[in-house]
Amino acid sequence: MLQESINGDLKIAYKKESISKIDKVLFFDENGKFLNYKNGKNDICRLSEVMDDLELFIKDLSIFAFEIEDDKYIIYKVTNKNDIKKFDCINKKEVLRDYMERDSYIILSAWHIYNWYENTKYCGHCGTELAHKENERAKICRKCGTVYYPQIAPAIIVAISYSNKLLLTKYADNKKARYALVAGFIEVGETPEDAVRREVAEEVGLKVKNIKYYASQPWGITGGLLLGYTAILDGDSSITLDLTELSEGKWMTKEEIEKLDISNKTLTGTLINEWVKNN
Repeated sequence: MLQESINGDLKIAYKKESISKIDKVLFFDENGKFLNYKNGKNDICRLSEVMDDLELFIKDLSIFAFEIEDDKYIIYKVTNKNDIKKFDCINKKEVLRDYMERDSYIILSAWHIYNWYENTKYCGHCGTELAHKENERAKICRKCGTVYYPQIAPAIIVAISYSNKLLLTKYADNKKARYALVAGFIEVGETPEDAVRREVAEEVGLKVKNIKYYASQPWGITGGLLLGYTAILDGDSSITLDLTELSEGKWMTKEEIEKLDISNKTLTGTLINEWVKNN
């Protein structure tokens, strides 16, 4: 999975530090797209590689993201129209598809942080513009004292097996979607296991048992944290789709799944490939 490429070296603790020319910079535009510097490569540039080519770069507007090994990663929003032309605008799916696992994980994690900064500007209690806290990644209202921290949306994803088959689904809103697994966000007051039971019942009309935790994955694409589970069918195998969520749901054999393009970058792919390996 993506995060395994970092080998646990991500240091996420916030630091208030000025940017230096050797730091790596993750550029984003005002529409929330990642900007890849047009140097013929899909990579993350150091400031020294791009700074002389920019008309406008205000160091004080840079945001510390995290450290990995000896590298510091900085987030910066490009607003100058001439400067934006010097980058390729990349969406999240393109990052996941076209970049190395390590860079994909770094970019999507920074994306999660960037979106929180962009979408957390005013106090929800009194409407006052928020300020940065000095000692942690948070924003504070100078008027009423309310503190806001980055939000993480926990979600479950589950590989459901029945006899010698695995349940695969396709999302309703994407005709070109690859096969996936039943998934959904955890509701307030729910345990992840309860969320598994509810989502399976809602999306495919099935009951499951023997719910077991497998692994987790930070998921910057949705600002979430995916919790992966396995389960087995409990009762009738007839599928009843929630057509507002899914366009397809089917039990597939190992041989059928082996013909699909399943990526180990994601927790979805890892769960599917693990089932194939063990069946």
